Amino acid sequence: MKQPIVFFIFFLTFFSYSQSKILKTTEGASLVNSGVMIDTDNSANGYYFFYEVDKVNKREREFAIKILDQNLNEVINKSFVEDRNSYLMQVKYNKQQLMFVMYNSKDFKFIFYSLDKDGNLNKVSEYEEGIKNYVYRSKSTVPTFSFYPIANKGFLLFMLYKNKKHGYKLKYISTNGGESWDYTSGKEQHEILQILNVDEKGIILQEVKKKRLLSGEYSAFIKILDPETGEAFFKKEYPQEAEIPEAWNNVFISNEEVIIIGEYWAEKERVFKDDSKGLFINKYNFEGNKTFNKRVSWQDNFEQTFNELNDESGRNYLFFHDFMTTENGHIYALAEQYRKTLRVGLGAQLTITDAYVLDFDKEFNLVDVIKFDKGKSRIKSSVVAANRHLLAMLLSREGGFDYEFTQTDKKKDRFYSLFLDYERLKGEKNKIAFKAIIYNDGKLTEDKIYLENDLVKTQVKAAKAGYVLLVDHDKKKKEVKLHLEKLNIE
Repeated sequence: MKQPIVFFIFFLTFFSYSQSKILKTTEGASLVNSGVMIDTDNSANGYYFFYEVDKVNKREREFAIKILDQNLNEVINKSFVEDRNSYLMQVKYNKQQLMFVMYNSKDFKFIFYSLDKDGNLNKVSEYEEGIKNYVYRSKSTVPTFSFYPIANKGFLLFMLYKNKKHGYKLKYISTNGGESWDYTSGKEQHEILQILNVDEKGIILQEVKKKRLLSGEYSAFIKILDPETGEAFFKKEYPQEAEIPEAWNNVFISNEEVIIIGEYWAEKERVFKDDSKGLFINKYNFEGNKTFNKRVSWQDNFEQTFNELNDESGRNYLFFHDFMTTENGHIYALAEQYRKTLRVGLGAQLTITDAYVLDFDKEFNLVDVIKFDKGKSRIKSSVVAANRHLLAMLLSREGGFDYEFTQTDKKKDRFYSLFLDYERLKGEKNKIAFKAIIYNDGKLTEDKIYLENDLVKTQVKAAKAGYVLLVDHDKKKKEVKLHLEKLNIE
């Protein structure tokens, strides 16, 4: 690997025993990506910052990577040179190493760099086989893809791919000494893939096959692949003639079972047109046999409580962000309340209000509904034709809701979920805060972290247990201020 010609200069300011830090960059450098490295205990092991430094010459440019530990102390600082047509696309951490995915727009190829915990930076591979086929239904030269870490095993690249028919491609890169593998969808049918969940237990896929792309006839499957071999060890077909349609919110593996949680509709109703009738949970063994099924209807189990708690006007709905299982077997469904509202001009708008937690016992009986007050926010979309359910799903993928993330500890005896909260106060200046919903010792509580400067863009990220990291981006000063904030949690 070539050594950089232009070296990256990084200034650090320490205060409060390394619980805060200011990062500054030199002229010509820009921060293009940053993130959290979550370790085996589901606590932040550290933070990465990826910079584009400057052009080295007409053909090359320099990049730099800075790693801080969980207490914001600098531990790694590396630089490397790449072709000037190469750009960083994504960075992921799999509890063993960081993987940087770069894309060369001239040569139509991916370039993978790895950085391990000892600071060893390596170019893993270049990947360009049939790369032009990745330019899927777009004139853009940037392919449509997703990149997933698989804890302590490797990384998975998922791409839309045209192989005579519309399809997909999977590429697995091993980091634990195992074999890497590729898989390309077939040529006889259109194959549409959605990745539902990825972890060391399995790659969970939803696959739809059609002979004709615009046909209403299809076959649908849930598959689970072994990450190290690419072989499917679970396959379940969902027949098109099923009387009760379902939409899956969460699919995961627990205790040798496949657990599917989502919303269901009445017989012959349409998922993205009609209102759902409630939540369901299905459990399967690895042979594909259903071992448990339960439906919880809104009308019988939730509607009265929701109407008593809800103080918003109009027709309000819940969008479910996550489902957490705890050490006592309970499932907590985390949701935000929303409604579709009018917007002047083209496009649509959602008004986001309070947060809700639905508590289910081991048998998926609804135990309690807890409301957490939160200020209103509005998210806009240029999509006109979408109904409220589809619009909520699309805007959630773009980060449009106030929900930030949920962090769960390894023992599953506590979690905390973060939301952006806008407080509108009469006679006072409005306040912006991050609201934390905390589950600890079998109880739900809340905490707030107020932002002092609403002129600076602030992000919140996962941190070591019991903390969150506040990240202030000040473009005018060309600096990033990091601060570890302790939550009110034992």
